[in-house]
Amino acid sequence: MRELNNREVEAIKNKYLKDFPQLQEIINSIFDFSQMETILTSKNIENLLIVSKNHKNLILYGSPGTGKTYTVSQFAKLFLGREYVEENLSEQLQNLKESTGIVADISKYLKFVTFHQSFAYEEFVEGIKPITNELGEVSYKVVDGVFKQICRQAELDPDNKYLIIIDEINRANIAKVFGELITLIEDDKRIGASNELKVTLPYSQDEFGVPKNLYILGTMNTSDRSIALLDIALRRRFTFIELKPDPELLKEKIIDGIKLDQLLIQLNKRITLLIGRDYQIGHSYFMNVDTPEHLRFTWYHRIIPLLQEYFYHNSEMLRVAIGEQFMPKIQVDPILQKALGNFFPSEPQYEIAELDDDGFKDALLKLTDG
Repeated sequence: MRELNNREVEAIKNKYLKDFPQLQEIINSIFDFSQMETILTSKNIENLLIVSKNHKNLILYGSPGTGKTYTVSQFAKLFLGREYVEENLSEQLQNLKESTGIVADISKYLKFVTFHQSFAYEEFVEGIKPITNELGEVSYKVVDGVFKQICRQAELDPDNKYLIIIDEINRANIAKVFGELITLIEDDKRIGASNELKVTLPYSQDEFGVPKNLYILGTMNTSDRSIALLDIALRRRFTFIELKPDPELLKEKIIDGIKLDQLLIQLNKRITLLIGRDYQIGHSYFMNVDTPEHLRFTWYHRIIPLLQEYFYHNSEMLRVAIGEQFMPKIQVDPILQKALGNFFPSEPQYEIAELDDDGFKDALLKLTDG
């Protein structure tokens, strides 16, 4: 008798879950969701797995710090099977995110790409690229892009699932990057589907279609661009799953009397009322905070710089968001005021205050109390 692989175990698990949903609690303990040092909850993974059974094109969206990168990495491990994906995938993806536009082969079954403003059809599907030989002579060749590569692999291996992760999918010009493929990715237009559709690619003149066993998972930061601004063609072809800030994950974290879950709740209430829910702070900013020093570092070097970007040129609104103790008025010497004359600003000016330990604690407690 041979040992079952992870893919077979996953299939058996799903079969029994359908008839015995109460087994979910046991399965959660097997994957140890609650003990993971992570910003992931089993509910997020369950949602992705359930939706992926009915839709092949997904976008995971949310405000900064809600755990999108980590969630897609854990989803990839469960969706493809752990034997097909390296165990340190989440760390790899985080490193890749910091290298804008990089394309990576995580495994045969999984590719990762970050979109940006300059990302083009030629990198995603195919394009003509200069090739230099040993003599330094330059020739031009049609080179397959990351999407065409994984489509070809999936088409030759129909018994296995393939996944391409597109990070920051809303930062590129989708119409230009996908080109004519925006229609081919629809579920019913895939190869072997009811309305199978293929096109002739412009550079290679190859006949091309998108296989049924390829899944597309995009991530989108809502603070970069609202979901409402996405091309209607993209929105119609993708299923969207929101990842929200989750204060429950911080419920047990109390640093020097400051309840981090309440701090996140009250801060996000202010942000939402001032500029909208797309700009909330995610729970991951506070997940690894375990000392007053670390909280201070996170506040001054991660939270405040992000909020300064949100409230650029509106210091009054920023002051309301973080509390007046963190942004006192700048006291101007009367002599300097006189020297500036008519150029002296009529509106009060503020600065970020580096509070001492007691002042910092008091300011956060006041913010936490609403």
